[in-house]
Order: sequence, then structure tokens, then C-alpha cells
Amino acid sequence: MPDLRQGEDIPVYIWYENYPTHAAEEYKGRVSGVNPESSYGQASLNLTNIRETDQGWYECKVVFLNRAPNQNKNGTWFHLDVHGEPLNI
Repeated sequence: MPDLRQGEDIPVYIWYENYPTHAAEEYKGRVSGVNPESSYGQASLNLTNIRETDQGWYECKVVFLNRAPNQNKNGTWFHLDVHGEPLNI
């Protein structure tokens, strides 16, 4: 799920079967894939400890390696709005 708030293609989370996952530095410990058995599907993510700086446009894209044709138009865009005061726990 790349974050394109700054006009750059910066991956937030990368998962390929049989390879270790990768999370961008500012998302480490806060982003993870959901359980593959869930109704959300394997390409779903869970983002915790939301920050005001997380607000912005994101694109979720599924890329299949070693598979033709390579289609770049499979992404879904969504906007994350962050509202409310931070909790002091």
C-alpha cells in the first residue's frame, strides 16, 4: 500500500508469499496483514496507533511477480481522515 501524499511511490507494506514482509520505517509495529482466514482477504491491512500524519491518500495495489501481462491499473485509492484528540493513556 504505497502512500502517495507527497507525490512519491513509497511502499507502506510489502508482502510476497514465502518472503519476509517489509514495513516502511514510520509504520513498523503499526501495520500488518490481516489473518488470511478473515473475510477481508489476503490483501487487507491493519493499521494501529493512527497518527495525524497518517492522514492522506493511499493506493492499494496487488502486483503478481513473474506473471504476464503486467497490468499497472489494478490499484484502489482511498483517503484516510484522522479526527479527534489523541488519547493520553
